Amino acid sequence: MKRLIALCVAAVIAAFFAADADAGRFGIKGSAGFPDQNIKGAAPMGYELGITWQWNLPLWFAIQPDLVYSVGSQVAEGDMEALKVGSVKLPVNVQWGPRFANKNVRVFAQASPFVGYSVTAMKGAEKLNMKEIGNELSYGAGLGVGVQLWILQITGQYNWNLASFAKDSLQGINLQQPDGVTVSAALMFGKNKNKKEKKNKKVSVDEFAGEY
Repeated sequence: MKRLIALCVAAVIAAFFAADADAGRFGIKGSAGFPDQNIKGAAPMGYELGITWQWNLPLWFAIQPDLVYSVGSQVAEGDMEALKVGSVKLPVNVQWGPRFANKNVRVFAQASPFVGYSVTAMKGAEKLNMKEIGNELSYGAGLGVGVQLWILQITGQYNWNLASFAKDSLQGINLQQPDGVTVSAALMFGKNKNKKEKKNKKVSVDEFAGEY
């Protein structure tokens, strides 16, 4: 778990300090989740809503961390009735794939380690106390593919939830998070301009000013 968290943090830091990175793009993102475990009383689909930020890196790489609020069904140990759990998640999507049409079109594969923290839980109409429930922390990884067409980005991936630890509690609940498929769409804003283009533009302006 510590290694996975460290990887997420390192990936974000690398995006900020990568010397050859392009300018970033901000986006809003929504996802639909489809668990591969049939849980009694569970909604067939979960969802995520949040923001994302993308940096282009050399050699067709890009890094895109998200900050999302996720709602999905989980099962309690010893009880097959679903819990509806809301979590704050930080996936860090490491992407690779060719770019076309002046970097506005690309196809890519991505790996997405993530960490999350559960903040709400409902069992039917009953609200549960998250401080008395095990597995408040979640973590795992996903693998998928995507396409970006100018401002629209669409991705699909399979996620493995790796958190598996219990906690002594008054309610005696240990959450088990199902694996599953996530389909996402994001609207990206801003332009990716690399540093060389910015530098050349600045030199041209300086040269023009020097003539007068």
